[in-house]
Amino acid sequence: MSAPISSIVQLLSALLVSILIGIATNSIAWGMAALLCGFLVFRLFEDRALRVWSHKLLTKPSALPKYWRGTATRITKSVVRGRTRGHMLLDALKRVRATTDQLQDALVIIRQPNGEIEFINRAAKTLLGLHTEDEGQPLSNLVRSPKLDLLIQNGSDQENVEIKSPISDEQFLEFRLIPLEENRAIVVARDVTDLNRLLTMRQDFIANVSHELRTPLTVLLGYIETANSDQLDHETLQNLVSRLEQPAFRMRRLIDDLLTLTRLESSDLPDPSLLEEITGAEIINDIMLDVRSLSEAKHEFDIDLDEEIRLNVVPGEVHSVFINLLSNAVRYSPNGGRIRVRWHRNGTYARFEVEDEGMGIAPEHMSRITERFYRIDLNKGRVSGGTGLGLAIVKHTLRRYRSELKVTSELGQGSTFYFDFPAIEKSIPLE
Repeated sequence: MSAPISSIVQLLSALLVSILIGIATNSIAWGMAALLCGFLVFRLFEDRALRVWSHKLLTKPSALPKYWRGTATRITKSVVRGRTRGHMLLDALKRVRATTDQLQDALVIIRQPNGEIEFINRAAKTLLGLHTEDEGQPLSNLVRSPKLDLLIQNGSDQENVEIKSPISDEQFLEFRLIPLEENRAIVVARDVTDLNRLLTMRQDFIANVSHELRTPLTVLLGYIETANSDQLDHETLQNLVSRLEQPAFRMRRLIDDLLTLTRLESSDLPDPSLLEEITGAEIINDIMLDVRSLSEAKHEFDIDLDEEIRLNVVPGEVHSVFINLLSNAVRYSPNGGRIRVRWHRNGTYARFEVEDEGMGIAPEHMSRITERFYRIDLNKGRVSGGTGLGLAIVKHTLRRYRSELKVTSELGQGSTFYFDFPAIEKSIPLE
């Protein structure tokens, strides 16, 4: 029975009772008063039961009158469906937030045109220094930049902008704006510091290669132009030809180093078929003959080599590492300076160290000394005949053996270059 029909039936029943009471008491007023009081008391009990159940909508409405239970059940089902949808939406929101927090780029949802923040992801806190409490504030008040203000105001009509990070002057961020519906937009910021550095390195690389090749080419062309003269005798011509050797050798060495560096960068691990078991001290002793020749008896050498340490490497690659570090020590050490060379065990590794008494390296140069063509003292490097690629070759060669070049240095006191190689544990005598 529905609630309206049930109420009518109750009302008619109460009216019948009141008529009977009126007949019994010979007073219609008493009957109506009894009717009203009974109806009010009944409704008060119903109202109380309904209020109690309304605070626990998910419980069964067993305490309610039968004619209310159907309606209450439908309300309960509707509440359950609503709560289920709410949980689903909450779970979806959590997944969206968790997904955006995994992004490396900062993501900020704003309301336009004022740019109030509605949502930020984890990267926005790291890159932009924002906090959850900043939601509701204009983004331009927290990241101050005229370029960013124009981007927010002009929307998609404005190109991407690049500004310094609000938390680090050494970090650069690129901002772009993606319009959404309802006057909302997404501001995306990504760290382009490394990209800018790579672009700068590429430009420097092209400029340096051009410069390094231009100098010997200019010398070669000058000598060739002179050699084409009909007035040169045989002896003078031979003298000119002999002078062509040095610039030609310099260009060949530069090209060889570039090819070596490209090969090293294109392969993470050395070719297993090229690996050989060698004695490190034997290679170093052979290299020292060339190093002493380069020094021209202008430096003193202290050499301490463990003859038992053996390696499983590509001999040519290790030879390149040793000779680059030793020749650099000679080039950057003053006449009469002492150069110390050590090859010894360091746990399960073999450590190579070369210490010089040269000019030292300033802290601002330490992170860049293994870049291509990067020289601290450019003029000295050119006079000494370096190509500027030696330490870059060392770095990439060591990476192939899961090693790393390390440097300690003090201005005016000299530098120490060292690295560790996996050594063969058991020494096998040479035949």
